[in-house]
Amino acid sequence: METIKRLLYTSLVDVSVPYGHGINERGFIKDMANRFGDHFKAVIPQPSKGIPDDLRKANISYLNYSKSSRKPFGWLESRLTGCLRLQALIKEFQPDLIVIRPGALPLPQIFSMRRFNIPFVLKTAGTGSFEAFYRRNYLRRILSGISEYLLRNLLNQCVAVDVASLMQLQSLTDLYPQVSDKAFVIDNGVDVAMFSTADGQRIRHRLNISDTDIVIGYVGAFPMSRGGKEVVDLVHLLRRSMPVKGLIVGDSGEADQCRKYIDKSGLSDLITATGQVEFEQVADFMSAMDIGLSILRPEKQHASEQKVRQYLASGLCVVGTQGSNDFLKGYDFARVVSGINISEITEAVLSLLKEGRPGLQKRAGQAKIFAQEALSIESKNNHRLNVWSQCLAGMK
Repeated sequence: METIKRLLYTSLVDVSVPYGHGINERGFIKDMANRFGDHFKAVIPQPSKGIPDDLRKANISYLNYSKSSRKPFGWLESRLTGCLRLQALIKEFQPDLIVIRPGALPLPQIFSMRRFNIPFVLKTAGTGSFEAFYRRNYLRRILSGISEYLLRNLLNQCVAVDVASLMQLQSLTDLYPQVSDKAFVIDNGVDVAMFSTADGQRIRHRLNISDTDIVIGYVGAFPMSRGGKEVVDLVHLLRRSMPVKGLIVGDSGEADQCRKYIDKSGLSDLITATGQVEFEQVADFMSAMDIGLSILRPEKQHASEQKVRQYLASGLCVVGTQGSNDFLKGYDFARVVSGINISEITEAVLSLLKEGRPGLQKRAGQAKIFAQEALSIESKNNHRLNVWSQCLAGMK
């Protein structure tokens, strides 16, 4: 097996954003910095919300990328400048392996890989499609075609590529069959220590939630589209038969819509929608819950479902939709449902509550143990490093 001594990581992800990509890449950088010390270097965009405290000691170079689509020349200039800076840093650092988190229009990465004869891998490549572009105007559809062309080039040249779920693997290999022999499923993992030691009681006290209240919750972006609406519907259905409350954390433009839905349902005394909170507070809010929801429509069920991993590490029972959550089938602390049918979701929640608070506490312990043993960032990166080493050895 080939030993990786110097590792360079680059992406276009903003690690200060407290959702999805930002959380995944922040955890990856933190773990690799702990493993490799100064022999690990990350080259990423300047965080829009400030440098996270847990990354301040890591060996990171920040690039200033313009995000304004209204200033296309400035946007392009920032990408070209970033490309030159990335190439200079690669030349200076001399890594054994380069890790790329691919995204839309990865110009700095594609031009840099063409210049250097250094093996590289793609991390968390997703489905291989750029559906966000398809929802917009004609120019966006053109840009999606360019992004797919650039990704195809990276996939052709990379040593290995990983995705977060079997559904993502199926999509990627359908679109790009040439990668089928070097594509792997590797879960993103979760910072178990952060979520398993959080203080949920403080949040419950602040929100006037008693020890006997059962809290059904959602944490993440787009709450009305991914589970927050179902929290409201469940509280409405169950409130007369049990002491149930709701807690919804997250925004991405839907927090106000969520609050209006709560008010319309007449449940403002039973459900709190906080909007976005700082990432450092997410674990405390999550630990104040008993059951966490992640409800996706069929076209979204390939998502990496980071929140579900966090729920489990926090000791929550989980109700999630099929697809990326299929790995939870058969476990007593989770229920996997087919979609957004509220009757099916209600039945799943009631099955978790059939033994009352003692049953929830038992399942909470099982969920935490499962997260520690199977979902930690460290274990997933061990897998990645083993795969990458084996692929590098196969090149010789």
